[in-house]
Amino acid sequence: MNLPLGSLALLLVWRNLRARSASAQRPQLDYLGGAALVAGVSPLLLALSLGGHELAWTSPFLLGLVVLGGILLGVFVRVELPPRIR
Repeated sequence: MNLPLGSLALLLVWRNLRARSASAQRPQLDYLGGAALVAGVSPLLLALSLGGHELAWTSPFLLGLVVLGGILLGVFVRVELPPRIR
């Protein structure tokens, strides 16, 4: 199943992807956005991995991780919004 779909994807990319000219500017990496995303997702993943096994789902520490992850994901959204919407 993966081989035919992968072959089709490779064919479409090879056929439709345009080579970048030498004068094209390199894309800028969004370090702040990447750091905000990692900081927001990490507590949520930790809460999901600990919940139900090492900690109860209603544990204050676990709920704190979920709240912290939500707040940091809100920071991520704020960082990624265009300047005129902020």
